[in-house]
Amino acid sequence: RSEVLEILSRDLSERVFTTPWVLGVTSPVVWSFMDFAASFAENFDVDLWWRSDSICFLLEGLSIWLLAIPSIKDVMIPLSRLMQSKPASSFAEVLKNAGVSFIVSIPIMILLLCYVWTRNPNPARRAVTFTGCTLVVSMCWSCVACALKARLRLSRC
Repeated sequence: RSEVLEILSRDLSERVFTTPWVLGVTSPVVWSFMDFAASFAENFDVDLWWRSDSICFLLEGLSIWLLAIPSIKDVMIPLSRLMQSKPASSFAEVLKNAGVSFIVSIPIMILLLCYVWTRNPNPARRAVTFTGCTLVVSMCWSCVACALKARLRLSRC
């Protein structure tokens, strides 16, 4: 029974937020970018499609949805698990929760800074720069997530 309980609690605590589930829940993010891209599609020139604002917004939305959101999830879950111990006093718990909330918001703030930093009048350059920046940041977050998962495995032993 104890072995079944351990397997069940691990599966329910670690495998609830799968990447397909997170992509399904956050699909309104890409829908908003698709809607924004459709609003710019009325003056779409097929010959100069790479300079179109609609293609730019579509690429930015897809890079946020497919690159940034899964890697942010991979960082947030182990970080929250690492910080789930209960402090001795209520004041210490409030401080710990505020600190965890701040730390968890850092990847989102970095993504927003990348979005603002890559604003450029040329839509193709803007989309490619943002997608490249998102790819690099997502790879860094994936490395951080691997380190956090390794830290969690060490703390269990």
